[in-house]
Amino acid sequence: MRATNHHGKLIQKYRESQLGISQEELGRRIGKSRRTIVKLEQQDFIEDIRLRRTLAWTLQIPPQCLDLSESTLIQVPTYYPLAETGRLGEANLGELETFLDNLRMRLDLYYLGSTLAADKNLDAHIQRLTQFAFTTSTSKEKNTVLSILSHNYQIKGMITRDQLQLAAAEKCFREASLLAQQGESTELNALAIGRLAGVHLIQCRLTQSNQNQSKAERQKQRHLNEALKLYEVAREISKHSPAVLRAYLAIGYAEVQGMLSDTNCLTSLSEARRLMSEVDHEDDELLLSHSTRCTERAIQDCWSQCHALIGKTTNAIEYYEKLEEKLDLNMTRMRARLSIQYAEALYASKDLSCCFYLSEGWKLACSTQSLYNIRRSEVLAFKIAQNHPHDMRVKDLLQTLQGSL
Repeated sequence: MRATNHHGKLIQKYRESQLGISQEELGRRIGKSRRTIVKLEQQDFIEDIRLRRTLAWTLQIPPQCLDLSESTLIQVPTYYPLAETGRLGEANLGELETFLDNLRMRLDLYYLGSTLAADKNLDAHIQRLTQFAFTTSTSKEKNTVLSILSHNYQIKGMITRDQLQLAAAEKCFREASLLAQQGESTELNALAIGRLAGVHLIQCRLTQSNQNQSKAERQKQRHLNEALKLYEVAREISKHSPAVLRAYLAIGYAEVQGMLSDTNCLTSLSEARRLMSEVDHEDDELLLSHSTRCTERAIQDCWSQCHALIGKTTNAIEYYEKLEEKLDLNMTRMRARLSIQYAEALYASKDLSCCFYLSEGWKLACSTQSLYNIRRSEVLAFKIAQNHPHDMRVKDLLQTLQGSL
């Protein structure tokens, strides 16, 4: 294919004149070596569309200049270097460790306890971190603080996402991406972009088709396409990142593929399983394992969900039946999510015992104050009630959810 413009020269132009960054810096931002950037800047046409898309959003090149359609380019935040502020003091290593301990605690609260408990004083904590970022005396310390700050914005995004404040969640993940870029952390940038994709998955799941079915289906497709592109960018820039992050992103990517009825979702999960075999959870300097909680079980959960999504519900149901006996009762959020997924698999196989598991999932979601899981339960309950209004199990379900629908 003949390029409209010389891709390499265009990349060099935008890199030098628009962002004023070196080849090394561009390589760091997209997870490539300087040697690769040198080669790209010599190419008339770059064949890999995903790489072109990644370069377009990183350098803010108009999509048509790299032979991309407008719909191909996604809106991802890009960091532009800021002027250095004056030093206000020296970072205290003890205080940095306190910030890290606080981060670990909030992640534990989020996953094991209540969403709102993890949110307590989080805004004030983020403000304190922001001030502290400009009191550090070395670039290394500053990058460490910016990485912690990116993590905290991601926690805030996860909390607001669970409370269905989706515009606020999107803003938090974009800010987390910017901070990660500023702190020179490709890993946290990719993680933030992956979580931004998750916001589109939620919007897809919660889009109801009770009013205008064709419009609802178009909205769902748009959100799925956006999520797919975001995951592709996140995976592209994290190719040389720790295995736990690549496994986490592969799981998310597989979920989108499953929702698009693409059987390649199982291939993506096989890749995630291979990557998990390389993970050392003790070696977690960037707290990627702590933040994602990516485990073999997470892969297996997505495996079951994907089987249900591509029409192989028997495999999914068998897994959920076995899992019931093994679940840690302290993992309330996980139990809520899996109960809802179990109900979805049962409903897909036309088994109305799904009502019981949906009711249980809804109660657990209420106990963790996760509005997303509550709303996900209600969307499925609405669908079941539409198709089976006279069944006693459905009536019992609706009575449990009374006042919510």
